[in-house]
Amino acid sequence: MMAGEPGLRLGQPGELWSPLFESNDVEQSRAHMAARLSPHALEHRNDECEPVVFRHRHARCGTLTLHELTYSMYGGEARIHVPELPGMYLFEINLFGRAELRSDGETRPFGAGHLYVCNSGEPHIKRWCSDGRQLFVKIRQHSVEEALEEMIRRPVAEPISFDQEPRPIDSWTASLANVTKLIYNDLDQGSTALVGRNTAHSAERLLIQLLLETVPSNYSHLIRAPEAPKPAYVKRAIEYIHAEAGSPVSLDDIVAVAGVSVRSLYEGFRRHCGQSPMAYLRSVRLDRAHAELRRGAAGGVSVTDVALSNGFNHLSKFAKSYRERFGELPSETLAQGG
Repeated sequence: MMAGEPGLRLGQPGELWSPLFESNDVEQSRAHMAARLSPHALEHRNDECEPVVFRHRHARCGTLTLHELTYSMYGGEARIHVPELPGMYLFEINLFGRAELRSDGETRPFGAGHLYVCNSGEPHIKRWCSDGRQLFVKIRQHSVEEALEEMIRRPVAEPISFDQEPRPIDSWTASLANVTKLIYNDLDQGSTALVGRNTAHSAERLLIQLLLETVPSNYSHLIRAPEAPKPAYVKRAIEYIHAEAGSPVSLDDIVAVAGVSVRSLYEGFRRHCGQSPMAYLRSVRLDRAHAELRRGAAGGVSVTDVALSNGFNHLSKFAKSYRERFGELPSETLAQGG
């Protein structure tokens, strides 16, 4: 997907896109984007009489949000500083124009025909040096972690951190760019072939899987390498945890099923699951609770019902752990379900 490609024009917003936002007021532009992403600082610089003009629209595909924005600089520049991206990743494609990115204490050029991922929870600084057009996808952190866990068949032990070097759209990254383009074109044409209720989840998961396979991260070695077989005692413990996650389960129970010492069990889980047996149990319980809450209140369930049925007896601790893992409260997930 290269700059100037015909399928990536900024047309009139269809019924799937938000109304087109356009402003030459820096504070108005900042507030508009802060409401849709996260708080940030924005500065427009221009020595000419014409102010910088910012345009933006967005649309949804499942839990993804696609954003298209352009800058008309009239010889000026725009500087954006995002202190952090809580609970989300931004996958960005530069369609046209020159920009610079600053992260990890380094400044990197971000030219047309390149893609880049902003990591969750990390600061992000960008400077647009010319007229520009950009397409980016807002992805929930939990969605990326959930897809990764399916790929590597183990819980995510530490946050996923993508490489900060912008990558050219070439033979290696073309599939990721092309899937993004297909979703974009569906939205642009007012079609629901990919973004409809029955297909959006599949399109979303495909894009996230390609992102994990294409852009290097601290988990690339697990994605691209064959998984080492788990010892029988670890398999027994995992099967027991999944079968009994809704019941009271202690470490002694897991040790007894595994048939090894506590030390051996911890070492096996650390090596093959990336966390302790009880942390793995908590992850399984949280995932089950999340799935039940996403199905919504149609069945008349409550947050308390879901917490208790999945082994959480302390509702405040459940809410805290749930928010840390999924970036929202259980009641917020329940409200969005159904």
